[in-house]
Amino acid sequence: TCSWEILSGARQVATGSGTTFSCVLEEAGALTVKLTATKTGDPSVVLARTRAGFLSAAPGNVYVVTGENPGAAAPYTSWATAATRIEDALAAVADGGTVHLSNGVHEVSRQIDLKRAVTIRGEFGRDVTTLRRVGTGHSRLVRMSHPEACVEGLTLTGADGDGAINSWGACVFIDVLGGVLQDCRVTDNTMSAGSQYGIVGIRSPDGVMRRTTIDRNVFTATDGSGGVGGGFAISAGPGESCRVTLNTNRTAGGAWIEGGTVRNCTFTRNYNNTVVSIPSNKSNNRVSAGGVAFASADIVFENNIVAGNTAPDK
Repeated sequence: TCSWEILSGARQVATGSGTTFSCVLEEAGALTVKLTATKTGDPSVVLARTRAGFLSAAPGNVYVVTGENPGAAAPYTSWATAATRIEDALAAVADGGTVHLSNGVHEVSRQIDLKRAVTIRGEFGRDVTTLRRVGTGHSRLVRMSHPEACVEGLTLTGADGDGAINSWGACVFIDVLGGVLQDCRVTDNTMSAGSQYGIVGIRSPDGVMRRTTIDRNVFTATDGSGGVGGGFAISAGPGESCRVTLNTNRTAGGAWIEGGTVRNCTFTRNYNNTVVSIPSNKSNNRVSAGGVAFASADIVFENNIVAGNTAPDK
C-alpha cells in the first residue's frame, strides 16, 4: 500500500494513496514529495522516501504592474505580489496560463518570444494598457510561435523593424507555428531599414488577428529598400474585423496580402510613399497600392471597406 504527501515547506498541501495518484495543486513553487509504502500483509515492512523540490508547480495566473512594487514576490499570483517585469512573469506562469498586465505603460527592451500556450492580457483594455519597446537598435515587440499563444487588450508601440534582422512583422510577428493577436491597437511603430513585410506579419494558418486597430505606423528607410504592408502583411490565416488607417509604406500603405482570409476590415487613409515612376492611370496597381495590394490569386477578401487611400502618380 502506498500513501503520498505533497508538502510546501512543512505544510501539507495534498495527499493521496495507491501506486499513482493525481491532485489539483493550489500552491505554486518547489514542493516536496513524501512516499510511504507498506508491504501488503505485513505492516511492519515500511519503505519511506522524501524528495525535496521534486515537483515544481506553476500558477495559471500571474500579474505585472508598472513602476516599483515593494511587495513583489515570485510566483506573482496577486496584484499585491505582482512582478514589475513581464519577463519575470512569463518565466513563472504555467502552460495555458495568463499574464495579467495592469493599466499604465509596460516597457521592454527586447523582443518577447511566446513559444508556449500563454496569454499576455491587458487587464483593463488597450485604451489604458500599453506595451512599449524602449532602447536603441532595431527590435520588434512580440513574436508568437504557438497556436495558443495570445496577446490581447494592449496598445503596442515603439517597435523599429529592420528587414535584414526580421523580415516579417516589424512590431508583431505570428510565425508558421501560429498565435493570436486580438483586441489590440498597434500604433506609432516604424520600419527604418531593410525590406520588411508588415508592421504586423502573419505567416501561419493557425495565426489569427481580430478586432485590432493598426494605425500611424510609418516606413522611414532611406537605404533604397522596399517595405510592403504599412499596416499588416499576411500569407496565411485570417485577419478579421480590423481597422487599418493612417499607415505609410513603400508598397501597399495598408496591407500586403499573399494568402489567407481577410474579412470585415476597414482600410482608410493609408498612403504609399513610393518614389518610383509609374503611369498616372495606374496609381493603385500592385506596385504602389495606397490601400491594399494582392500578391496572389489564392486569397479570400470579403466584406471589407477600402476607401480614401492614396499613392503618388510618380
